Amino acid sequence: MKKQKKTEIEKATYDETNYFLTGEIENSNVMSAIKWIYEANENDKIEGPINLYINSEGGQVCDAYALIDVMRSSRKPVATIGLGVICSAAFMILAAGAKGHRKLGKNTSVMMHQLNHDWGGNYADLKSLGSEIDYHHKRMTKILEESTGLDKQGVQDNFLRPTDRWFTSQEAVKLGVVDKIF
Repeated sequence: MKKQKKTEIEKATYDETNYFLTGEIENSNVMSAIKWIYEANENDKIEGPINLYINSEGGQVCDAYALIDVMRSSRKPVATIGLGVICSAAFMILAAGAKGHRKLGKNTSVMMHQLNHDWGGNYADLKSLGSEIDYHHKRMTKILEESTGLDKQGVQDNFLRPTDRWFTSQEAVKLGVVDKIF
């Protein structure tokens, strides 16, 4: 059987300067990305930014917060590159990349929406849940303000609307989510 040549993306998978965050944003793949960032920071041979490729329909907002905190504290700039689909928690991660190093494929689908949940419980649990949702709404607003340069109202009007909001790559650049299209 003839061995096929690896594509450029397949070669990049094994490069210590590139990481592919795909699927749901959840604990196991976020912790792998965090470990990769820490290892890259310890590698003195790596010069310039490290590249986080993202293709995700979103997931757990608290896991996204963990990755964003590590990205922002990284000694090496974390470039974010959006491919395929970028939604919800993945949208925040993409926007939180190092300024000047955030890219989006021209055919990538991009979407953001208000926080949603499927939790339930008794009255006391639901009352507490309301406070928790308010906290996350404020936290998401702050992250997107810092990442895009928009003010609170601009973030809420453009990103945290009651319904899903889909963006073209050009709109994502205009709103400060990414810096350029490739």
